Amino acid sequence: IASALAQTESDVEVILINDGSTDNTRKLSEQFLPDISLYNNEKSTGLMAARNLGASHAKGVYITFLDGDDEFHAEKVAIQFEVLKTLPEKSMLFTGRVVFSETGVPRIPLPADIGGKLTSFNYNAVLQKTVISLGATFMMRRFDYNELGHMDSEVGKERDFIARFSFSGGELYRLFMPLYIQHRKPNSMSTQKEKTYLREVKMMDAWRQSEGRHPDRNITEDEFSAYEQAVIASYRKQFAESLEVPTVDDRFKAPF
Repeated sequence: IASALAQTESDVEVILINDGSTDNTRKLSEQFLPDISLYNNEKSTGLMAARNLGASHAKGVYITFLDGDDEFHAEKVAIQFEVLKTLPEKSMLFTGRVVFSETGVPRIPLPADIGGKLTSFNYNAVLQKTVISLGATFMMRRFDYNELGHMDSEVGKERDFIARFSFSGGELYRLFMPLYIQHRKPNSMSTQKEKTYLREVKMMDAWRQSEGRHPDRNITEDEFSAYEQAVIASYRKQFAESLEVPTVDDRFKAPF
């Protein structure tokens, strides 16, 4: 909260969604009133629904997100805002990250993130994870967020929203500057490998060839095949050794 309020860009609205927390979040958050808008969910609705709720209350032209255990670099909003003004109107702009390990050691996952370069990519790169370290670093117009129909709570993956945005005609850009500060903790969502895998399979099912598939996911068979193979490779590389297979619901087991 403090890092969001400390932005060098003065015209910033901070909306906090307390998504059914069971710790001291509500009491701590109330200390920042009236500088923030606080909304409390009695029960957790999940990350995507919390994002949608925050966006529904926003009034600014642009929106960006910040997870509860992370921080913004002081110039993140100002820099993204200035770069977005130079890009096509329907654009989503990501930044690089600094990641603090569970022991508090900071690192930059991608060395390129210190270069300041601006590159573009599309939905295939998102689906196949050839562009990584995206997450909540993006900024986009609030109008475009609402027009796309928000994030899909059932799928539960930001990558799904990002790929849908690109497939529907949006432009994706990455600014190689480490402006988002992520803190990995033992029980954080980013370290829960099994849940990550299950959400990945749900997302893949949503993009699979079917009559009920959303028009924003209407990729070709070749594109889906490449996406599926990338998921298989990712599963084998990242999750296979740690995944406790007996605990995985049969509905979510991938066909490999």
